[in-house]
Amino acid sequence: MRRKEYPLEQLGRVRAERADAAKRSLGSAVGVRERAQRQRLEAEEQDRRAQEGAQITRGEVRAALERGELRAADLMQQDAWEQRMREEQAARTRGVEQARTAEERARSDEEKARQAALTRKVEAEVVERDRERWRAREQRRLEVQEEEESAETFASRRPPGRSR
Repeated sequence: MRRKEYPLEQLGRVRAERADAAKRSLGSAVGVRERAQRQRLEAEEQDRRAQEGAQITRGEVRAALERGELRAADLMQQDAWEQRMREEQAARTRGVEQARTAEERARSDEEKARQAALTRKVEAEVVERDRERWRAREQRRLEVQEEEESAETFASRRPPGRSR
């Protein structure tokens, strides 16, 4: 006798494919988040180094001023440099904030992808567990059917008129 096909086989395939696609999407989302995190860390490190460099320069100028080594032109140049440093600091601060925002968005997208992958996995597992229960029931049904056929065959081989 031909075995029956599991009635929800197509659903199981679709759910398994969706689970695989969700895993791939999660992997992509993790990659995007990791890149965003690296960019944020790089922006913060660049900002930190620039601030340290500016502090060193300010200290050197202050020391030269205290020693009386600077002229009015040097002080004007220092003032212009400070203005440029403030502008660059503002640009770096915007860059760091943009990197943080991008990282937060990437983390949110990653979490959504993680939840979707989990949901798709659970959906696929539901069908797989049902398939296993169906196979077990089908196996039992076939065994009972074979036993009945075997009993019928045995009963038909008994000589007529003899009973138990």
